[in-house]
Amino acid sequence: MRSFTNITKTLFSFFNSLGYEVYLEGQISESAKFPYIIISYQLEDFGVDSLIQGQIRDKSYSRETVNRISDELLSVIQNGIKIRTTDNEGYLYLRRGSPFIQPINDIEGLQVNYFNIIMKSFY
Repeated sequence: MRSFTNITKTLFSFFNSLGYEVYLEGQISESAKFPYIIISYQLEDFGVDSLIQGQIRDKSYSRETVNRISDELLSVIQNGIKIRTTDNEGYLYLRRGSPFIQPINDIEGLQVNYFNIIMKSFY
């Protein structure tokens, strides 16, 4: 069974590949540069679907950047994507949750899009 740490590293690697800083929910750096992505997830039993919930945040008056990043995420995941875990012991399969992307009205002067991704681990 892969560890929570290795799954987290794998998810960070995946989201960092989009070119943005990634933080676990509640652990956002004071020096975070916008735009950035926040994720939270629960590690379920092997082969069981689990939910990754995330936010794309930007400090802007326009939704252009959060919408562009949402489009990038959609383009990468499409109907599902298999990614190798950083410990090379298996894979994660990521697919769109429902709703996949949900725009949220201005929060604390930020533009935010929420997203949901279903994750399953396998060998």
